[in-house]
Amino acid sequence: MKEIEVKILEVDTAEIERKLLQLGAEKTFSGKIEATLFDHPELKLRDNDKVLRVRTVGDKVELCFKGKKEGKQFKIREEIEVETSNVSDTLQILRSLGFVETFTNNKERISYKLGNTKIEFDTIAGIPTFLEIEGVTEQDVMDCVDKLGYSMDETTIISANELMERYKS
Repeated sequence: MKEIEVKILEVDTAEIERKLLQLGAEKTFSGKIEATLFDHPELKLRDNDKVLRVRTVGDKVELCFKGKKEGKQFKIREEIEVETSNVSDTLQILRSLGFVETFTNNKERISYKLGNTKIEFDTIAGIPTFLEIEGVTEQDVMDCVDKLGYSMDETTIISANELMERYKS
């Protein structure tokens, strides 16, 4: 499946949540997310712009592969995700296969669903809250951006890692 998304930085969560509820969006999650990225010791995945991630989303455990990024206006990439039953066993399987942990991230997330679009507020320590909008099509994403009162010129495809670097100083 293809992931098609954009981010909007430094958002007013309360105002956007109010707009989402007025539009009929459904709140689907609110809580902590813990993610660990894995790679070969030689960092082959990173060097090829690919990601192997294990994360907990509430009580769910997800194993995810993300392919190379495509696109300039939208972050588009292959995404294959499965749920597993146990985070420590999942982590151990990857370690046993020779993968190494390269990055760990914790964040607070609030998620909404509006039609074919997922809207997620992410808060990471040291970074102002940002919005991630993911749709089935580019048009879904553009329509949602517009409904929330933004333009595509106000969006970015910067990664969470790049955001952390930006706000680190």
